[in-house]
Amino acid sequence: MALRTVVKVSGITNLSDARYCAGMGVDLLGFSLDATSPDFVSELAFKEITAWVSGVDLVGELGNIPASEAANLLTRYPVNYLQTSCVNVLPSLAALDVPLILRADFAENDQSSLRAVCEASRSYATYLLLESDHVVLTEFELSFLKRLATKYPILLGFGFGPANIHLLLDLLPVRGIALRGSREIKPGLKDFDQLADVLEAIETPEP
Repeated sequence: MALRTVVKVSGITNLSDARYCAGMGVDLLGFSLDATSPDFVSELAFKEITAWVSGVDLVGELGNIPASEAANLLTRYPVNYLQTSCVNVLPSLAALDVPLILRADFAENDQSSLRAVCEASRSYATYLLLESDHVVLTEFELSFLKRLATKYPILLGFGFGPANIHLLLDLLPVRGIALRGSREIKPGLKDFDQLADVLEAIETPEP
């Protein structure tokens, strides 16, 4: 399975999502390591889930966890990337020698703030993940995102669906997109509609 662009799926909490995403060719699977998050995945659950998937990079989503705790978490969660929501901890996390992702909320920052965040992350973050509750992007926002994506390695986590994903990928030079996992209705039973619609829309034929 091949996808048109890099895809990260955040907030993985169950084996059903993990196996489905890996089978669809998703590049990055994110697991919350923040015990205060509703998406928190215990060390045991992480091991049980990741033992069944291959061919994907695992992302430890720290949220606002301080850098001082990250080294200990890495010994318990053998991830390929760390993701933080705190730009100020990037220099300390970089010392752990693990690729980094910085998450920022597009709606909570004005243009000047976002540009400052992007610039501050330039030397440290492999990707800059932009998320938001926005459903529709305005022309003004699209223009701003295009300028950002031209300079910085953006993963776009909002503003798209199966109907417009190709149009956005044509317009914006983003490095990839980000989706979110969801909880199981009951063990082994999942509704994959939201994930599947976008992933199937960006499938490409195998060479």
